[in-house]
Formats: sequence, structure tokens, C-alpha cells
Amino acid sequence: MPEGLINLVRDRGCVIFRNVVSREQVEAWESELKDYTRRHKAVGGFPADNPQSWSLWWTRPQVQIRSHPRILAAVTAISKLWRVSDPTTPVDLATQVAYPDRFRIRYPTNDAEFLLNAHMDSGSTRRWEDPVYRANYQAIFDGEWENLDSWNADNRIDAQNDLYHRGRNCSCWRSMQG
Repeated sequence: MPEGLINLVRDRGCVIFRNVVSREQVEAWESELKDYTRRHKAVGGFPADNPQSWSLWWTRPQVQIRSHPRILAAVTAISKLWRVSDPTTPVDLATQVAYPDRFRIRYPTNDAEFLLNAHMDSGSTRRWEDPVYRANYQAIFDGEWENLDSWNADNRIDAQNDLYHRGRNCSCWRSMQG
């Protein structure tokens, strides 16, 4: 990304990439995923009467999506937004790890049964109990919010994200979600 765009994204905290993969390719992946779930009814899906979310992680299209060169380039561009103060910090912002996540196919409907209400993913509140994680936001706690560097990964690396050892937290460094 050009430096001006990098600064704008860092300032606003959001970026949208368009046309990373052709519409035809996306539709082919979606078609294959739908066909897979139809042929393998045992994988279920939620809600049962109109499945839109499946606990599948390694289907062929999912692997192709995660390893597509243009998607990897977009994720790498996001990773380069982050900074670490200490070069010995054990995070590699230039290399991507394929992070498996289930897939959802949301249909344009007013389906009240499958609304994704406002929520926090597992660990979202518990991680605040960890003083190392809280240190990411010390500038805010000190009343100096304008000094906050939201893109500094230093304190995120050593934060304890699973204080209660429930195994529901990802320990993999993810530079982006989405």
C-alpha cells in the first residue's frame, strides 16, 4: 500500500480491499461449498432449517481461498501495518499463517432465527484481566489517548489470552480478522 494510504488506514483503523479475486472465482468457490454441504448432510449447519454456518475448516475451496496469491498479498499488506519495537519479538509480519475458520453463507433475508446479534467472541472480556494485554491501551488509561499506537504489537504477543485454560482462544498471531 502507498505510504499515504497506510497512514490513513492506521488513523481510521479500517480498510476495504475490492476486486482481490474475480466474481467468477468467488461464485465457483461458493458453489463448491454449497455442493459439498448438500452431499455431506452429516456436517449439519445452523440453523437446521436453513443452514448458513458450517463447522468446516479444510474443504478444498477454503484451502484455495486461504492460499490464493492475491488474498495472501492483501493479508500481507495488512500485516505490514503493524509494528514491533523490538526486532527480536517472535512475530513475523511478512509471513502469513493459514488460519482456518469456519464458513458462513449469509442469505439476504429477514431470518430472525439467525441474526448475529451484537456479541463478543470468546476471550473478549477475559483478556482484559491480563495486565500485559491491558498495557496495549496504557495511553488511554493515562488520559493520553492521542499517544495510543493501536498498531504496536509489542504487548499483544506476550498477552495471556486464555487465562482460564478453556482452549477456546486462538494463540496464532492474526494481523486481521475478516
